[in-house]
Amino acid sequence: MAQAARERGADGVVFVADSQAPALESNKESFQNLIENLKEQGADLEKLPHVIQWNKRDTPNALPVKTLEREINRFQAPTFEGSAVNGQGVRETLAGIARCVLKHIADKYGGGLVEAADVLPPAPPPAPREEERKP
Repeated sequence: MAQAARERGADGVVFVADSQAPALESNKESFQNLIENLKEQGADLEKLPHVIQWNKRDTPNALPVKTLEREINRFQAPTFEGSAVNGQGVRETLAGIARCVLKHIADKYGGGLVEAADVLPPAPPPAPREEERKP
């Protein structure tokens, strides 16, 4: 039954976290809820392709990415910085999850599958992370 539920489920997950300091505890709770809800569906987030987008990077009270990574990113998933109001990071996040899902499928089913890089247009270079922008 769990396998049947998994086959009807998601192939990948994008977790969008609010980068603002007041949202940290809510983000942690939401991430834990995601883990638990997936388990109820017979899926394990640690094994499921997923990425995290750190949204609202443009706000003055955005936490450092290093803090968000340490507090939320339990499984060292790929992460992307973004700002929904101006569209920053949206394309990169979608390309990131698509690559993860295609790699997962290729690993699971083996040869003969097209590489993710052959299917997706190249992503533009990511914006420098907060740590790289500071002098």
